[in-house]
Amino acid sequence: MSVFDSPEGKLEKYTKEIKELNKPAQQQKLVDFCNRMLEKHYNDFFILNGMYSILESEKLYALAEIFVNRTIQIDPTNYHGYVLKALSLFGQTKYEECFANYDIAISMAPDDTTLWFDKAVTLQEIDLHEDAIDLLKRILKKHPTQVKTINALVYSLLAEKKFEEVRKYNEKALKINPSDPEALAQKQELQKVFGQNF
Repeated sequence: MSVFDSPEGKLEKYTKEIKELNKPAQQQKLVDFCNRMLEKHYNDFFILNGMYSILESEKLYALAEIFVNRTIQIDPTNYHGYVLKALSLFGQTKYEECFANYDIAISMAPDDTTLWFDKAVTLQEIDLHEDAIDLLKRILKKHPTQVKTINALVYSLLAEKKFEEVRKYNEKALKINPSDPEALAQKQELQKVFGQNF
């Protein structure tokens, strides 16, 4: 088997084809190409996931969703597929469906708090900070020393103008890791706004 016939070689070839077709005048050809690839690799989980990644990176979210839907059909127990679907729906501004898919993934793997964190960060992107705060605080109940979660929480608390909590959690992050770059940057920004004693 030549390198071009390997799954990686095929994906490299498909990436070039998609990039070439991702132009306004070529949209129907792009859709036709994706439909052919879906048919050709209908049960090839690796290629389907690869096609999702290529299309998602090109911001072709509706086409990416088609490929992730097929991976979910092949393996409905793969909660990661629901996260990918959530991201493709988010890219299409289908927020309600996006968060419903996050919830499916979370219900399938309730102990995987990275799913909660990913959902919280996605909520932050559309300024749903109260919902993000709730999720991030739930993560901290399980993992109280997780600095990236604390930093994300500080971001949403600041957006909601909950300044006392901002100070408390920023100090907590720096107590856990005094050299954490994000926590230090947050503290500097807060001091610029509220003075050196913040």
